[in-house]
Amino acid sequence: MVSLVSGASSYTWSVPAGWSITGGQNTSTLSCTAGSFGQDGNIDVTAENACGTSLGYSIAVAVLASPVVSVSIAASPSTTVCDGSSVTFTATPANEGSAPVYQWFINGVPKE
Repeated sequence: MVSLVSGASSYTWSVPAGWSITGGQNTSTLSCTAGSFGQDGNIDVTAENACGTSLGYSIAVAVLASPVVSVSIAASPSTTVCDGSSVTFTATPANEGSAPVYQWFINGVPKE
């Protein structure tokens, strides 16, 4: 979103190659979908009215790669348990330098 330009009747947006504008063209608020990793560039906007077009405003954007985390899961005492007994699962990231987030499911239901 850019600040409204006094007297502007519309705004023209452009996005980097690989990105798509999903809404807001001709308004002061843009909605867009980012491209793939490495499709970096600038989001640019100009304001227009009957007298012409303003100087452009630009902001640099970068698309980061999704983190790749490989995980090993271990159970103690084992994955075979009797009714009512407890089992502890431990997830250990193989690449220790990352900060993984795990979502656990029990019988297909996510658990906090």
